[in-house]
Amino acid sequence: MLETRDIPGNKLIQLQLLSAVAASELNYDAIENLLKQEPSLLYRLLRYLNSPALGLRSEVTSIRHAMTMLGENEFRRWVSIFAVIAMSSGKPPELIHTALTRAYFCEDFSTPAGLRGKSDLMFLMGLLSVADALLDKPIKDVLQSLPIDSEVKAALCGGENRYRDLFEVLLALERAEWPRLATFTERLGCPEDNVPDSYQSALQKASAVSI
Repeated sequence: MLETRDIPGNKLIQLQLLSAVAASELNYDAIENLLKQEPSLLYRLLRYLNSPALGLRSEVTSIRHAMTMLGENEFRRWVSIFAVIAMSSGKPPELIHTALTRAYFCEDFSTPAGLRGKSDLMFLMGLLSVADALLDKPIKDVLQSLPIDSEVKAALCGGENRYRDLFEVLLALERAEWPRLATFTERLGCPEDNVPDSYQSALQKASAVSI
């Protein structure tokens, strides 16, 4: 059950939507009903899916159609992105740019970090890393209501695992803590040279989505 205390109604719907697309099995009816409660979010999602940036073969006219056109993983990704964008209403625009940059960095860096096959999880980890700032609640309280991978939760709450090591590389980069960055790239067994390329790619992708 989602903890509803102190979360505004519109952000609660967005959090429920994020929870729905993070579940191991998608409940398409539930997702569709939640999106119908957020018409502006639904409109923005469909508008973006039909933009030249994605280059889909035909126009997406409904959520059901989007599910078919995108496939499950891409559908999860885009609904998650737009749920987080919607949650950022009233917050500085830099916050959503940070969330998207982190998501794309964690995804891209997952391969050199030895986490091949975990890119979707790493993307979600980066995206959720600002959830505490979006909802003005401790990250632990936000994450306990979401059905996401336990290692992702542990990493974002400061636990020690390989996912956290990747996240520490990102934090060290953001803070220009170069010795710390070197420590965690060494722990991951990957060269530091991969870090700037992944980050530059993440910045470009985040800028393209920040709408």
